[in-house]
Amino acid sequence: MGLWGTAFNVLSLIYAGVALLTLGRLLRRGRSVFHEPLRLDDARLLSAAAFYLLTPLAVALHELGHAALVYALGGRIVDVHFMLYWGYVVPSRSFGPYGDFAVALAGNLVTLAIGLAAAWFELRRPVGAAWNLLWARLAEIQLSMVLIFYPLMCLIGFGGDFLLIYRPETWPVSLPLLAGHLAFLGWLIWARRGDLYPRFRLHASPLWDQIRRDQGALAASPDDAQAALRAAWAYLQAKLPVEAVPLARRGLALRPESSAAKAILGQALADTGDPVADGLLSAAVTQGELDPLLAAHARLALARYLAERGELVRAACEAGMALDALPGENEAVEVLVRAVRAGVPSEQAMAALDRAATRGNLAARGELEALQRRLRRSPLRP
Repeated sequence: MGLWGTAFNVLSLIYAGVALLTLGRLLRRGRSVFHEPLRLDDARLLSAAAFYLLTPLAVALHELGHAALVYALGGRIVDVHFMLYWGYVVPSRSFGPYGDFAVALAGNLVTLAIGLAAAWFELRRPVGAAWNLLWARLAEIQLSMVLIFYPLMCLIGFGGDFLLIYRPETWPVSLPLLAGHLAFLGWLIWARRGDLYPRFRLHASPLWDQIRRDQGALAASPDDAQAALRAAWAYLQAKLPVEAVPLARRGLALRPESSAAKAILGQALADTGDPVADGLLSAAVTQGELDPLLAAHARLALARYLAERGELVRAACEAGMALDALPGENEAVEVLVRAVRAGVPSEQAMAALDRAATRGNLAARGELEALQRRLRRSPLRP
């Protein structure tokens, strides 16, 4: 491997030292790392453990995948190099273009399987957030390595498996595989726009531990409206309104006069496009006993809902009040800018942007300056 091999060996030794430190920290913390709720320092430790402690096992299985197919094809292994974070096996002979293709592919299929299995457990068999985080990081590391970083390393000169997998001599199988590779990578990127990625992130966050506790409380006491509303609010924070709706409906059914229940259900319905959201959110924000933070989020949800339906005058009013309470909220900035550019009376909207800019919102400052330049060139209605 030449200079590449020397560099990887040195890097592996450094990683091994960090792995020992990580293992020591993990042993000192013991079972408390996996106690609920997940704490920030525990999350950092588990993320480090997923790379420094689990990657060597994944690399070993990768190389075993290569070796298993070599023996299945009637060959044998004449050299093995394993430095925890990288390695290789050398077969006794070539098996021809397609045989070498299969041997090179075998180890990477093992890596892909590890990543997919970890992602499946995190998504389909979630337990406590700490274990979910470990699975999630393992999935991210293995999938990013086999789909992105290892192919790129081969492309820039590292003599690895993908030079054998995607070589011209085996184009009848290499070309469809490359298309599938790119399609799967594209699907993973596209999936970030749906609910798959928010769900993946939720399971590995402290919100998941809270949801599990509240669901346990609901199982023990079905009339616990607070538990239902807390779980619904956690789903909203995780950008999963569909999961929030039934819990919020349950909370409102148990407490029909609760402004908090109306606000939470209204937000969930607004994010799913239900027209009932307008009435619920409007009723919630006009009731004086609503928590200020919850009221601000309710106004923001109402502003988004109204803007999507072209009611920009009301949307700007709600977005301005939301931005005053949440000066860092860029979604409110977007609604205000959209309203001003559409010709909605701009004085109050500009004032709200100015207040947010004064309180450190850089997006508000930039948009305010752009709108002021536009207004100077082509004045809108005051």
